[in-house]
Amino acid sequence: MSSSPSPEDKGGTMSGKRAGAYSGEPPRLLFAGVVGLLLLLVWILDIVSGPRLTISLFYLLPVGLSAWFLGLWAGFIVAGVSVGAWLFTELSTNVTLSEPLVPYLNAAIRLGFFLVVAYGVSTLRAARTRQAELTTFIIHDLRSPLASIMVSLQLLREGNGPASRSPEKDRQALEIGLKSAYYMESLIDSLLDLARLEAGRMPLQHEEVAAEELLAQAMDQVALIAGRQRVDLQLQSEGEQTLLSVDRALTVRVLVNLLSNAISYSPGEATVTLRARPYEGQMFLFRIQDEGPGIPQEWQRKAFQKFEQVRARRAGIAVGSGLGLAYCRMAVEAQSGKIWIEQSSDTGAVLCFTLPLAETTADGEDVAL
Repeated sequence: MSSSPSPEDKGGTMSGKRAGAYSGEPPRLLFAGVVGLLLLLVWILDIVSGPRLTISLFYLLPVGLSAWFLGLWAGFIVAGVSVGAWLFTELSTNVTLSEPLVPYLNAAIRLGFFLVVAYGVSTLRAARTRQAELTTFIIHDLRSPLASIMVSLQLLREGNGPASRSPEKDRQALEIGLKSAYYMESLIDSLLDLARLEAGRMPLQHEEVAAEELLAQAMDQVALIAGRQRVDLQLQSEGEQTLLSVDRALTVRVLVNLLSNAISYSPGEATVTLRARPYEGQMFLFRIQDEGPGIPQEWQRKAFQKFEQVRARRAGIAVGSGLGLAYCRMAVEAQSGKIWIEQSSDTGAVLCFTLPLAETTADGEDVAL
């Protein structure tokens, strides 16, 4: 089975895909020239038509095109130039104005309208670009478990002959496929839950769960990924029998997300350590430490925001896959917990989150330390 790509390979792959996706777009300089020519054409038509025809709405064409292809500030600049051109035409062709201030009031109204249009078009473009990049990231993240499932099925097919039948190999192939399917299911569930968590409409299934069960499920789901990356997983836990009041599935997905990120950005032969222990009387602390490139200081506050991860990954910063950290923040906060980056340097990152203890545990009962 082929090894999982390194973070550097991932960054190169993603950059290549983005380049391919947008390489068909003409350069910005060409767009600027087109917008300028279009603006000049509309202005000439405005001068030729005079006050008999009102074609000022056609100025929206260069405003909208500049905002879409060149960005928000370009749209604002073209909006200002368009209003200036219209005002100049109005003052120079309409010499019988009964109210001298009317053209200036009309210009102010048109400027406000053009600015709103430029902002709306630019925002729509940015949302579309973020969505396209996010989709590319998500597809890339899903390819790894899908590849493992395909490999396991191929192994089963190749070992289907009577002479080469090996029950042990078949069991291993099935185990690989099953773990990969569970991991893919966790990624998909995280994406489906994200919108409901953001809107506060996620139904939580609170139950009393031993920390040991959550840790075991999460470690089991990422064991295959760690093996492919040649990363050593270590668990250091105090109070494994401590009961937590959490949504089991949601909490396991948070742990899987954070552990997967730590594994993905750790070099081969590195160690990812998951520590867990009671914390400050009423909470339980999970602490994930990796040996990857770390998260730069300027990105640490933004790392848990929904689309900042997309921007960070575009810049080659190791902040996780898909919307993983944004999902983790919403899932943890929905269960009355907190999540933060404890430290990050060129020798690795440490991410922590807390979740509430069950009432019996918080009261000092049924606690195993």
